[in-house]
Amino acid sequence: MSAKEKFYGGLTRQTSNLIEKAATYNSISDGKRKGEENKRGVFKNKLFAGSAGGGLFFNTKTILVLGCVSAGKTLLLKNISRACEVHTLKKLKKGGMSQVMSLPALTIQTVPTIGVENVNCTYDNLPVVFREVGSELSTMWPSYYEQSNTIFFVLDVSNYTRIAGPATEITTMFHLLKAAIARWSKPKPVAILLNKADIATVEDVERVSTFLRLDELCEDYAKACGAAKTSDIALVLEVSSCTGYNIMELLMWLKRVA
Repeated sequence: MSAKEKFYGGLTRQTSNLIEKAATYNSISDGKRKGEENKRGVFKNKLFAGSAGGGLFFNTKTILVLGCVSAGKTLLLKNISRACEVHTLKKLKKGGMSQVMSLPALTIQTVPTIGVENVNCTYDNLPVVFREVGSELSTMWPSYYEQSNTIFFVLDVSNYTRIAGPATEITTMFHLLKAAIARWSKPKPVAILLNKADIATVEDVERVSTFLRLDELCEDYAKACGAAKTSDIALVLEVSSCTGYNIMELLMWLKRVA
C-alpha cells in the first residue's frame, strides 16, 4: 500500500469516528433537550391551568360572569376588584371589613364588553379570575361552563320590561348545568345577582324573583347536585355595581363554596 493510500485510509477512519461521536453526542443532547422541554411544559401546564384543570397556581378559581346587555357586569367586576384590594389592605392592617362598604360609589362610564375579558383578583388568599363573556356571545356561553369553577349571572332588576331575555337565558343555563352534573367531579356553584338594587324598588325585585322563579330554580339545582343546603351551591343576592352593596357578602360566599 502506497503512502498516499495509507494517508487517505487513515483520514477516512478518523472522519468516520468523528461522525459516529457527533451522532452519539447529538442523540444524547436531543434526549436531554426533549426531557427538559417536557419538564418545562408539564410545569407550565400545572402552573397556569388553574383549579378547573388541576393547576398548581395557588389553586386559582375561574368565575364565569354572564348576563344580558346593560346588566352591569363590567362595573360590578370593577367594584369587586376594588373591594378585594381594600379587603387586603384592611387585613394587612388588621382592620375590619366594614369600611369596604363606605367607599364612594363608582361613577365611571363603561362600554359593552366585546368578546371575553378577564379580571384578576385575590380575596382572602384566594386568587380568582373573573371571566366576563359579552352578551353578544350568549349562544356560546355553554362552551365556557367546563372551564369554570363557579358561575355568576348578572341581571338588571331596575327594568322589569326587559326581563324576558334573562328569563330565557337563566332557565337554559340551569337546564344545561343539571344535565352536565354527571360529567363533573364537583358541581359548579351558581350565583344569581340582582344588580342595580340601589335604584330598584322592593316591588321590582320581588316581581323579577317571582317571574323568574329564582328560588325554585336554585332549590331544584341544589337537589340535583345533592347539596345539603341550597346556599351551598346556589345563591340569589341583591347587589349594586355602583355602590358596592353586598359585594363582600358575595365574596365571602364565593370563598366558602370555592
